[in-house]
Amino acid sequence: FGNIVSHPAVIVDANSVDDIIAVMKDPAKYPAPVRAVGSNHSTAPCGVAEGGTLVRMKMNKILNISANTLTVEAGAVHLDMAKALEAQKLQFYVNTEIGSLSAGSAACAGTKDASFSGEYGQVGSYVIGAKMVLPNGDLLEVTEAYQPDLMQQVRCSYGMFGIVYEVTYSVKPLTPMHVHHKTFSIIDFLS
Repeated sequence: FGNIVSHPAVIVDANSVDDIIAVMKDPAKYPAPVRAVGSNHSTAPCGVAEGGTLVRMKMNKILNISANTLTVEAGAVHLDMAKALEAQKLQFYVNTEIGSLSAGSAACAGTKDASFSGEYGQVGSYVIGAKMVLPNGDLLEVTEAYQPDLMQQVRCSYGMFGIVYEVTYSVKPLTPMHVHHKTFSIIDFLS
């Protein structure tokens, strides 16, 4: 809405994981707090880096689409990912109307709820892998298959563990739907 303002001392465009590592390993050049933003869609001040370092995630490539997974760089946005999945007759489990939601934020923050019964309630619930740069500059890969408890913690960490740079989602076959609208009067609707 334009009401969240930040005055970072340094702004860095992250075009590669090496750019993020350089930030994390040099606190003199890149002061804390260090905050990463993707599309900057949040209505909360999570990307505010007063006097610190703002990392703008420019890494937005779709890296791999398989029959049941999608792997992307953290700056990729949901609208672009959904279109790429649709071309492969696939879709997300939770389709959010926030097309500008970046994969990095979806991997570690709360989002919209699922629409269909039997599904998990958050976009991030279907994130099955994340790669991140830790505050000391080390790399960490977390997967649901090998570290399910840690994966749950990453999904609700709000970036406090480090900066996510790659995300893998579980996806499903595209479900055809037909939507139509019908107008009722109040009396007809009540009956």
